[in-house]
Amino acid sequence: MNLPSTLALAALLSACDHAAPAPRYPNQNGGSPGVYDTGQDPACAATCATAPGPILPYGHGSAGDAELWAGLVGVWQICDGGGAAFQGPPADAPADTIGVEFAPPVTSDSDPAGVTKGNLFFLTRGPSGPVRGAGFEYQQVYTIYGGVLKCFATSSATYDFGIKYSPCPREWELAPWSDSHRRARLVPF
Repeated sequence: MNLPSTLALAALLSACDHAAPAPRYPNQNGGSPGVYDTGQDPACAATCATAPGPILPYGHGSAGDAELWAGLVGVWQICDGGGAAFQGPPADAPADTIGVEFAPPVTSDSDPAGVTKGNLFFLTRGPSGPVRGAGFEYQQVYTIYGGVLKCFATSSATYDFGIKYSPCPREWELAPWSDSHRRARLVPF
């Protein structure tokens, strides 16, 4: 390889170092860059067997919502029994759902209210870990407003979760407003 080609390759590789967040799993359905790893502290990792830590108090209004957005983006395993929170109308997660991905939020210029939303993907078992399920039934939209996680199964079918967060060990508890007994506990994959 000659010197100009080597320099061009080095410049190309160094440009790749600045991309964030990095996909952790490949895209499975052609719609989005893939499942994100937000690089959280490994000392605060949790499993479904880990007891929750102290619940983090959030501020009110946009400051508290910004903290929730920052903490929720990522890939989450639904612990045993928690899938019921996403089953049945209006959520209707497919039966093979094992987790959920909350993609980074975006503010849409086409939304007249300028509401920040993100894509929610239901995850299934893949050959080397969780993957996004294929098909429209595995994708929804979500937003956070006033400390409430609101999910949009369709433009007219929504469901809300009250949310609690333990930063270390890192896990979430989601309880549907319509039936708080169907709680879901989410931990990182």
